[in-house]
Amino acid sequence: MKDKCERDVVEKVARDLMEVRRGDFIRVADEMGKLAKKSMGEDGLSYYNLDQHRCLICRRNFDEMMSRVEERTKYE
Repeated sequence: MKDKCERDVVEKVARDLMEVRRGDFIRVADEMGKLAKKSMGEDGLSYYNLDQHRCLICRRNFDEMMSRVEERTKYE
């Protein structure tokens, strides 16, 4: 048999939890915001990953260009 709760009981428990732990929720949200800002900065992982992706694209374009040059010079 499954446990059942009335809607008002669940609502009361949720409200009590939010009031009691409000400071914890605010602290965690603030910390997550700081981490997100740090990640987006020049020393952050998001910036680093985007820069690495850009480098890979540039390298691929360079390799394709050199391949075309080699093909053209092969027959000259």
